[in-house]
Amino acid sequence: MTKSIVRNIITLVFFVIIFFLFYDFFIAEDAKVPLLSTESQEAEQETLIRELVGLQDDLRGVALNTQFLESSIFESLKDFSVSLPVRPEGRANPFGPL
Repeated sequence: MTKSIVRNIITLVFFVIIFFLFYDFFIAEDAKVPLLSTESQEAEQETLIRELVGLQDDLRGVALNTQFLESSIFESLKDFSVSLPVRPEGRANPFGPL
Protein backbone atom coordinates (compact mmCIF):
# COMPACT_ATOMS: atom_id res chain seq x y z
CA MET A 1 0.00 0.00 0.00
CA THR A 2 1.19 3.42 -0.78
CA LYS A 3 1.57 6.26 1.66
CA SER A 4 -1.40 8.14 0.25
CA ILE A 5 -3.80 5.20 0.79
CA VAL A 6 -2.63 4.74 4.40
CA ARG A 7 -2.96 8.49 5.01
CA ASN A 8 -6.48 8.48 3.55
CA ILE A 9 -7.51 5.53 5.75
CA ILE A 10 -6.11 7.19 8.88
CA THR A 11 -7.87 10.46 7.98
CA LEU A 12 -11.16 8.65 7.42
CA VAL A 13 -10.90 6.82 10.76
CA PHE A 14 -10.06 10.11 12.49
CA PHE A 15 -13.13 11.86 11.04
CA VAL A 16 -15.39 8.93 11.92
CA ILE A 17 -14.17 9.08 15.53
CA ILE A 18 -14.64 12.87 15.65
CA PHE A 19 -18.15 12.55 14.18
CA PHE A 20 -19.09 9.86 16.70
CA LEU A 21 -17.82 11.93 19.64
CA PHE A 22 -19.62 15.06 18.38
CA TYR A 23 -22.86 13.14 17.92
CA ASP A 24 -22.59 11.39 21.27
CA PHE A 25 -21.86 14.52 23.32
CA PHE A 26 -23.98 17.15 21.61
CA ILE A 27 -26.79 15.62 19.58
CA ALA A 28 -27.73 12.34 21.27
CA GLU A 29 -27.65 13.77 24.80
CA ASP A 30 -31.41 14.32 24.90
CA ALA A 31 -32.16 10.79 23.72
CA LYS A 32 -30.12 9.11 26.48
CA VAL A 33 -32.11 7.10 28.99
CA PRO A 34 -30.81 7.28 32.55
CA LEU A 35 -29.38 4.04 33.85
CA LEU A 36 -30.93 4.54 37.25
CA SER A 37 -34.56 5.50 37.27
CA THR A 38 -36.34 6.54 40.44
CA GLU A 39 -39.72 5.70 38.94
CA SER A 40 -38.99 1.99 38.65
CA GLN A 41 -37.45 1.93 42.13
CA GLU A 42 -40.49 3.63 43.62
CA ALA A 43 -42.83 1.16 41.92
CA GLU A 44 -40.72 -1.76 43.12
CA GLN A 45 -40.64 -0.40 46.68
CA GLU A 46 -44.38 0.12 46.61
CA THR A 47 -44.89 -3.50 45.55
CA LEU A 48 -42.62 -4.73 48.34
CA ILE A 49 -44.45 -2.61 50.90
CA ARG A 50 -47.77 -4.06 49.78
CA GLU A 51 -46.39 -7.59 50.12
CA LEU A 52 -45.04 -6.87 53.60
CA VAL A 53 -48.34 -5.38 54.75
CA GLY A 54 -50.17 -8.42 53.38
CA LEU A 55 -47.82 -10.78 55.22
CA GLN A 56 -48.24 -8.78 58.40
CA ASP A 57 -52.03 -9.08 58.12
CA ASP A 58 -51.69 -12.82 57.55
CA LEU A 59 -49.51 -13.18 60.65
CA ARG A 60 -52.00 -11.24 62.76
CA GLY A 61 -54.64 -13.78 61.82
CA VAL A 62 -52.57 -16.71 63.16
CA ALA A 63 -53.68 -17.93 66.57
CA LEU A 64 -51.28 -20.12 68.54
CA ASN A 65 -52.71 -22.78 70.83
CA THR A 66 -50.50 -22.94 73.93
CA GLN A 67 -52.42 -25.71 75.69
CA PHE A 68 -49.89 -28.31 74.57
CA LEU A 69 -47.32 -26.64 76.86
CA GLU A 70 -49.46 -27.63 79.86
CA SER A 71 -50.04 -31.24 78.77
CA SER A 72 -48.42 -34.19 80.54
CA ILE A 73 -46.75 -35.35 77.32
CA PHE A 74 -44.91 -32.05 76.96
CA GLU A 75 -43.90 -32.07 80.61
CA SER A 76 -42.53 -35.62 80.28
CA LEU A 77 -39.96 -34.52 77.71
CA LYS A 78 -36.37 -34.64 78.92
CA ASP A 79 -33.83 -31.86 78.58
CA PHE A 80 -30.78 -33.15 76.69
CA SER A 81 -28.94 -29.84 76.60
CA VAL A 82 -25.21 -29.92 77.25
CA SER A 83 -23.53 -27.30 79.37
CA LEU A 84 -20.42 -25.95 77.73
CA PRO A 85 -17.28 -25.80 79.84
CA VAL A 86 -15.87 -22.38 80.57
CA ARG A 87 -12.67 -21.91 78.61
CA PRO A 88 -10.11 -19.22 79.20
CA GLU A 89 -10.46 -16.29 76.88
CA GLY A 90 -7.72 -15.20 74.55
CA ARG A 91 -6.00 -11.86 74.49
CA ALA A 92 -8.06 -8.69 74.41
CA ASN A 93 -6.43 -7.64 71.13
CA PRO A 94 -5.14 -10.69 69.23
CA PHE A 95 -3.50 -8.44 66.62
CA GLY A 96 -1.66 -6.29 69.14
CA PRO A 97 2.05 -6.57 69.86
CA LEU A 98 3.20 -9.37 72.15
